[in-house]
Amino acid sequence: MSPRSKKDLDLLKQQRRELIIETALSLFSESSFSGTTIEQIAKKAGVSKGLVYTYFESKDVLLHSIFEFYMNRIPSFFHTNTLYDSPDRVIRESYGDLIRNFETEPDLWSQYFVLSFQFILDNSIKNRHSNQKEQTVQGITNLLKALNVPNPESETFRFMAIFEGAVLNFIYQHDFPIREVVMGQVEYYCSFYS
Repeated sequence: MSPRSKKDLDLLKQQRRELIIETALSLFSESSFSGTTIEQIAKKAGVSKGLVYTYFESKDVLLHSIFEFYMNRIPSFFHTNTLYDSPDRVIRESYGDLIRNFETEPDLWSQYFVLSFQFILDNSIKNRHSNQKEQTVQGITNLLKALNVPNPESETFRFMAIFEGAVLNFIYQHDFPIREVVMGQVEYYCSFYS
């Protein structure tokens, strides 16, 4: 057997890290963060406790890594202040991709939100989400301005409320028509663009 290349080793490390993150997310959402041990995570993931600590120095670091891992899966237009050449295409594709993400992994996203609600008052997580929320507000506002939507600032909050409500409904009832609700609002905003 030939030695593994650096690329193979890096891929294996990434796969193990993601396995630990996904396993921890599952256990944290089932039994709560405080009710889950690193040993339980390792056992369910089929890895050693030491390997978990190799990737994450503590359960708190693992928790923050979970939030970071899933927040990084959200389309990047939420986190940009640039104006767009085709804002109608950007908003359609971005929200289409985001909804597809929810539709293809509904249980995973349900677990993520269950975990999120456990830490709604945790200041370090609240601060991180607050910063991302500000970037999201600015990104959506810029898109709505580029689409010529009247009152883009207030429409941003209306759209976020519709989107977040649709996501919550979808999490609790996977047959909720999230695509129709969200993309219907996206099409409404795109109708202002000429």
